[in-house]
Amino acid sequence: MPGARLTGSTHCPPSRWRFVRRVLTRSCLPKMTLSLNSSALVLVCALTFAGFSASVRGQGEPAQKAAFQCLSALAWQKEQQFQQPVNDKEAFRSGPFQRLTLSQPGVVSDFNLPWVSSVREKEEIGARMIAGLRSLHALDDEDAESWFRDVVVLDPQCASGWLGLAMANEKSPMRAQYFLGKAAEIKSAGAGEKRWIAAYQGFFDAAAGGDIVQRLNGLSATLQRMATQHPEDRCAEVFAMRYRLLASHLSGLPVVDGDEWESMMEQWLSAKGGGDLVGYGVLLWLSTNPVRASEWVKSHANRFDCPTLWRLAAQAFLGAGDLTKAKAYLTSVLREGSNDFLKDRFVEDDREQLRFSTAATLAWTSYHLGEFEEALAVAERLVTVPRKPAFTNLMAIDDAPASPYLEAHRLKVQLLAALGEWDKLAKFVEGGESDDAGLLAQVYRRYWAVIANAGGGERERATEQRKQLAAMVAQLGQTSYLNQYAELTTKMERGADAFMQLAGGRLSPFLSQISDVPVAAMVPLLVKAKAKEVALAKLDSAMQSQPGSVPLTRLAKELRDGVNGEKHVAIPKGASDEVERDWAKAPDLELPDKSGTLYTLSQFRGKPVLVIFFLGQGCAHCVEQLQKFKPQIPAFEKEGIRVVGIGTDSVEKLAEGLGKGPELNPDLPYLLLADPKMDAFKKWRCYDEFAVEPLHGTFLMDGDGRILWSDISHDPYVHAEFLVGECRRLLALPR
Repeated sequence: MPGARLTGSTHCPPSRWRFVRRVLTRSCLPKMTLSLNSSALVLVCALTFAGFSASVRGQGEPAQKAAFQCLSALAWQKEQQFQQPVNDKEAFRSGPFQRLTLSQPGVVSDFNLPWVSSVREKEEIGARMIAGLRSLHALDDEDAESWFRDVVVLDPQCASGWLGLAMANEKSPMRAQYFLGKAAEIKSAGAGEKRWIAAYQGFFDAAAGGDIVQRLNGLSATLQRMATQHPEDRCAEVFAMRYRLLASHLSGLPVVDGDEWESMMEQWLSAKGGGDLVGYGVLLWLSTNPVRASEWVKSHANRFDCPTLWRLAAQAFLGAGDLTKAKAYLTSVLREGSNDFLKDRFVEDDREQLRFSTAATLAWTSYHLGEFEEALAVAERLVTVPRKPAFTNLMAIDDAPASPYLEAHRLKVQLLAALGEWDKLAKFVEGGESDDAGLLAQVYRRYWAVIANAGGGERERATEQRKQLAAMVAQLGQTSYLNQYAELTTKMERGADAFMQLAGGRLSPFLSQISDVPVAAMVPLLVKAKAKEVALAKLDSAMQSQPGSVPLTRLAKELRDGVNGEKHVAIPKGASDEVERDWAKAPDLELPDKSGTLYTLSQFRGKPVLVIFFLGQGCAHCVEQLQKFKPQIPAFEKEGIRVVGIGTDSVEKLAEGLGKGPELNPDLPYLLLADPKMDAFKKWRCYDEFAVEPLHGTFLMDGDGRILWSDISHDPYVHAEFLVGECRRLLALPR
């Protein structure tokens, strides 16, 4: 194998790995699904929506910086604060829930994990092991986890199935350690399986305080020794390369002998199953030579055949400045299958979080291509993303700075600022104040209002907004569950002051504290403040971060040619604040109530419906959920929303608890339907196909039957009061 040395030191300062985001959950148990923080496009296990994006730090314009956030160490720390699951139910609390279908059941691979199974379904297990590894190599850890969970359902004594689950959670050490422990307990594990388990035990044991680059290099070295001692285990050699490349990318240091590595990869591609390794050729060059990475994609374009690899290809072309090809790949990701993100509903799972990040990247890519109307159209689509904040033990809203809700608003703020549309920006941020129940969201909106009014020359209005910002920041600092954001909001105050000074023609020593204002918006103000050289320096830096940018290149040329740079690039005629969308329709159903009367959802068309799937009257959590919604029924009705519950009880069971007549029971004053066969549960995906049991689900369906908001989990959604406001917001948005 080629030399795996990295040039220079592999140590990175602790500040680089500092955990700056929290995964939003509805309980204190470990969660796999990010509801959102940031969350993220994946590279390596599944392009996770994790860590602060570049836009949060105020670097909104470089499209590629938002594309593959999990190539930062932040994504490798997303669950270190959670406790290890104590049983399978906790470990799989947030999924995966859906089984996948083998598209090529007879495929073989020269790069398979060693595995042992004594059940008769060996052929099915082998096919799923190959599919799981293929997903890992294709940088899709969500599908990988589904495949490996299927393996342990077929054979709970297959150690490599549990090992595969740990590998699919390599960035979530607490879950991974649980799965690895399950693998280690299996006495019938083969010698090869035991070697792999031991290698990963060392990697995850060091997760608490170890430098991520050093850990990756250590795991790579261990696997390489395994490959040398057991040359028949070609999978060990591949994963040794995988982790060495990741260490290189995270550290920003090039791999020595990159040409030899590329030659080795070419040889692997010709082996059985070698085509699954094509993504590593991009990773080899991505951080140090993106042009070379894009050339690899061009040479092997036919092998980039799934959304996660398309995202990786897009990243290579963004880095190389080929924005047209990058946009084509990003668009393909969003239009994959029946879930067209640009048209369909936003469903709560990791894959949709990745589509959110992809769409945000597409918006900036369109902007840099000079396609401003398209960029704003995507931003408008993202503003309709359902808000899913976390809640404290006291039921207070606790948004994360990089949640999809705030990220979507931030994207539109930045694009409008980049286009100099200050009036539209002020109208946007001030017009939605009633939607923000969370204090941190209100702080952001007030900060953006200062920026919008100052940029538009409305100094008095900006000053008033600045006073309100100060009051909110003070309140946030006194709020125990939000004081973790005190440093962030202090910077926002400094940034607001610095921007107000800049808009008035003066430079501030806190210029670097200005966030969410793209370079294109800063340049005219810097020129006005007699700081043309600073403006040019910022433009040059931005163009290095995003090569090929049409508006930035044009702005730099005009500035160097003596044009004052004070005029922004205008939005082309025909651009609109509203975007036509074709939302996915909810599955219809026909179910009886407690009196046996049949109902269909289609008969409620014309009015929105809140559909709650619950697990019957025998579920204490479900009863608690229904009671939480009871006092909010008048509020939902005021918004014109009908509430319908669908449970696993039979008609007889419903009648026993609520009375046989057709009238509503005052204890639960909304329509409850019986679905004992769980047909509706399965149609609406409120069903764990692995555990073979129903799940809780809550859905908002508009008058045309389109799903606008959803929550599917082992835990019932109980934040009824928040949901009233969120339903109001979503129903008021143009669709």
